[in-house]
Amino acid sequence: MTAAATGGDEAEFNITDATLKDADAAAFDREATLHGEESGQLTREMARATGRSAETQAISFDLETDDQDVNAVSPAVTAVPMKPASKDWNDVTPTDITLQFALTADDNGQRKAVSTVGVSFHSGPRALSSNEMRVDTYGKDSDDEISVVRKETAERPDVGTDGLGCDGCKVVVGAICVGVNTTLGRKACISRCIPIVISNPLIGTGCAGLCYALTSTFGKIACGSGGLSEGACRAVNFC
Repeated sequence: MTAAATGGDEAEFNITDATLKDADAAAFDREATLHGEESGQLTREMARATGRSAETQAISFDLETDDQDVNAVSPAVTAVPMKPASKDWNDVTPTDITLQFALTADDNGQRKAVSTVGVSFHSGPRALSSNEMRVDTYGKDSDDEISVVRKETAERPDVGTDGLGCDGCKVVVGAICVGVNTTLGRKACISRCIPIVISNPLIGTGCAGLCYALTSTFGKIACGSGGLSEGACRAVNFC
């Protein structure tokens, strides 16, 4: 991808449109995220550390950009939520959610994860107020190991109705928006995500592209102006 991969640089393309994928199409991005060699390492570490697991749901957007070479590899930005296996989606709370974000693209006919980063939400220590939660960001640490690279507190997302009638999706979207808007600032995401080298040179430096897609796509579409609708949540099998 023509996105730069160094901290502080901007992506070299602009996202001009984004289209929510249905559940069947999003499943390919989910599989690429969870089962890629490097991205799967992040999945497994988050599952080990949190006791949460990914099920069938994922939210993925096809991206259109102003770079035709980028468009040729069908980029998408994907969020795969994880939760305790013992809880139904309609019973989860924001502090039950872990999210793996990935930039995915076509690579020789297969969907591949280009870069990935994770955030996990937890009930905080007693010192935190009832409207706060702990947020752990997962990426590569200074020893190039996948681990928690940052811990901070954030305000719990407001999961009031806001026109969204599907409880599980409502909680996940709230968590996505805290992750994107509050904890994964562009610079932090660039420095913390896991870049994955794949064969197509256009999509080999994906960290900046992932940050740009998160801030411009999830931030504006999933989280802005009321967020995902109930109909969209039905399309991705949360309802």
